[in-house]
Amino acid sequence: MITSLALLATASAGHAQTEVTRVGLALSGGSARGFAHVGVIEVLEEHGLQVDLVTGTSMGSVVGGLYAMGYTPEMLRDVSSEIDWSRVFNDRPERRNLPIERKSDDGRYVVALPMNGVVPTLPSSIMEGQRISQLLTALTWPAHAVTDFALLPKPFGAVATAVDSGSAVPLRGGYLPEAIRASLAIPGVFAPVEIDGRLLIDGGISRNLPAQDAGEMGADWIICSDVSEPLASQDSLDNLAKILNQTVAYRMWERTLAQRELCDILIVTSVPSSLSTGFDRAEEIIEYGRVSAEAVLDSLRAAGIDLAPASAFRPRSGSSWEPAAEVVQLSSIQIDGIDRQSRSTILRTLKLDPGSTVSPADVDRAVSRVYDSGLFTSVWYRLEPARTSRPADPAPDRATADPESVVMAVELRERKQNRLGASYRYDGRYKASILANAEFRNLLLAGSFLRADLRLGEQARFAVDFGKRWGWSAAPMLALRFDNNQMPFDIFINGERVSEPDVRSTSIRGLAGLGFGYDTFLGVEFGFENVNSEPAPLAEDWTAGDQDFATLAGLAAIDRWDRARFPRRGWQLLAKTLWADESIGGSDFSQYVLDLQGVIPVTERIGILGRATIGTTDGDDLPSNYLFFVGGAQQYQLYRDRHFPFYGLRVNEQRGRHLQAGMLGLQWEFLPELFAQVRGNAAALPEEWEWDDDAFFGGWGLTLGAWTQFGSAALTVAGEDFSDWPRVEIDVGFPF
Repeated sequence: MITSLALLATASAGHAQTEVTRVGLALSGGSARGFAHVGVIEVLEEHGLQVDLVTGTSMGSVVGGLYAMGYTPEMLRDVSSEIDWSRVFNDRPERRNLPIERKSDDGRYVVALPMNGVVPTLPSSIMEGQRISQLLTALTWPAHAVTDFALLPKPFGAVATAVDSGSAVPLRGGYLPEAIRASLAIPGVFAPVEIDGRLLIDGGISRNLPAQDAGEMGADWIICSDVSEPLASQDSLDNLAKILNQTVAYRMWERTLAQRELCDILIVTSVPSSLSTGFDRAEEIIEYGRVSAEAVLDSLRAAGIDLAPASAFRPRSGSSWEPAAEVVQLSSIQIDGIDRQSRSTILRTLKLDPGSTVSPADVDRAVSRVYDSGLFTSVWYRLEPARTSRPADPAPDRATADPESVVMAVELRERKQNRLGASYRYDGRYKASILANAEFRNLLLAGSFLRADLRLGEQARFAVDFGKRWGWSAAPMLALRFDNNQMPFDIFINGERVSEPDVRSTSIRGLAGLGFGYDTFLGVEFGFENVNSEPAPLAEDWTAGDQDFATLAGLAAIDRWDRARFPRRGWQLLAKTLWADESIGGSDFSQYVLDLQGVIPVTERIGILGRATIGTTDGDDLPSNYLFFVGGAQQYQLYRDRHFPFYGLRVNEQRGRHLQAGMLGLQWEFLPELFAQVRGNAAALPEEWEWDDDAFFGGWGLTLGAWTQFGSAALTVAGEDFSDWPRVEIDVGFPF
């Protein structure tokens, strides 16, 4: 239901428009309900009511700030409805921007906590707010150099709340996107923003409707658009969460009622609670605002406001402020806030050259690359007019500024805290597993990482990695890894499982090579390994006992998946050649593996899946865990270069010294983050490396899956052919 209310503070003719010199518009906070302000602005402008100044709180500061700097109602509608808000409210790095050595961590943890030394602590918020900061910075390009918000086409003021006192903090100058970001720093969701030494959070806590601010800025007539959610009725308070929320809302509602008394015209838009977080339904919410504004037009006329016919709005004239061009030329790039990282590394990551012409999208992608590197908790930037000399006053000087040439000032905050992560998974074969991870940065070398994994379950593992990369283009990489794992292997003969021997492997490996960009690695690996296999008496190809050996491997890896699970596009390549020589160890064998898989998008929601794998082994001393195994619908992580999924077979159901396999399928994202996959595969594991059509066997699989912030879930129905009853497999959680 939509309701509106017009309160006339003064009904006398003395408040007629002839005596009103400045009209102020105050926009309240209200999460996604704030899109209704766009509808209100549309109606006011269509009827010729010209706003002279704007104030806003939280979401009202977003709409109000953009409106004040020159956005038209049409532009505000486009911003509201066309932005992918789900991406804005998610600081998770884009996988394409992760260095290849970090891509395996993508989508791996259900929770990650910062550590104070070695003690885990609670973070200040769910997310830093990097993406929302980037969005606001991109949207406010033309106003970056305006440090006094009174100089905008419509003077503007935002409201935030001081963390230490809970008092309202008016923000009427400074850096516009930073002020807006502080005003909407929802406690617990977005990290607080520090401005002039004060830590600030969402202004809705102290003054959700900034009518008072409009008056203080000189408004003679105040129009308020309020989308605040009123207190819940007694009948609806039927659970603990609602009651706790109500106790927090008392003071906020009391303050909002006091601010309403300051409004000459009050437009209240009651948006259903179901739309409070409906950022993907902006068009619908905007219409609620339009209806509410249209309902007060008669009240405006009764108050002496002379309204013109619809669509008769006359643009404001006489403003000295001019919007910047859609593209600008970079004069130089300034970088502040770095301690352990080098300026040259950051410049290479930005990939922006002084003298080049860039758009908001170019700069946003560059900033994302720096943030997604994982080295920084926040990356801010601002564009300032290029000058021959920088004056002490940061306000724009149009006499000396070149409007086509700008300085890009980048402010970084290095990620200095260590991290403790945890994750879980469940699958039909190995049941429940949990993962604990600790990561330490810059422990021995600047830019280095030390990571320890402890996996508990039937597949058990303890691993420690130390690594360092120098740069982001063709950059040297070094890593050292200790790995101890134990897992049961299923031994099948003629389709029947005959034993389940455990294999324990302990290894130390050193890795050196070159990382190319974010997705490619070429290098060599030298290692020592001990393998202890329990016997499997009926399996002639199984090597039991204790083996020590040294290995030398050449590696080539490319990872261009857009995400770890249910990728929509991209491909992966692993090529590995490995030799073990008895002169430096107890075993003599070699192995070669080439695995290529990818997704080719056909439409926005449909993609073709494909995979081709070949592997061959030579030598008589092959350890048991170096056999190729196929079977099961899931990719297991312990031996990714030797264990491969195969739809229609049970886990480990087929094994051999040589492997030839292929898969082809189709993926359909029928709803956001809900997937259907159908796949067919064929493979052969010949005793000798040769191609024999008769040696191939096949299978099929149908998967229904979902991807959420709590992990993925997949249900697979698979079989060798269509004559037998298919098997059902379940996989829930995170890949590790």
